[in-house]
Amino acid sequence: MDLRRGTLADSWSCLEKSVTRTLMANSEETTMDPAYLAVQASHASLPAFSPAIPTFFLPYLAFFLLTFFFLLAFYFSTLPKNLLAFREFIVATLASVVAGFGVVALFCSVGVYV
Repeated sequence: MDLRRGTLADSWSCLEKSVTRTLMANSEETTMDPAYLAVQASHASLPAFSPAIPTFFLPYLAFFLLTFFFLLAFYFSTLPKNLLAFREFIVATLASVVAGFGVVALFCSVGVYV
């Protein structure tokens, strides 16, 4: 095998021309399905995705939710222990939900879109 620069460049150019000719011949022979063309046109005309909550607001939302979670966790730790733990259940459930949304908002604010 000859590794001279000119030979490799010439063979690469020849291969590139061959592939280009083959792709052009195949694209002329195949016809597109009308349903695919309709979907493609519909896709091109749709507006770009925009989130329901603006991304600049996410760090503030994360801070608020996680601060509220820590306050609820502190409140949960100071609740008196009763036989009926209904208040504990409500506070723990609310803290868990707030923490979950807060962590997701925090991840999204730093670019980890979950």
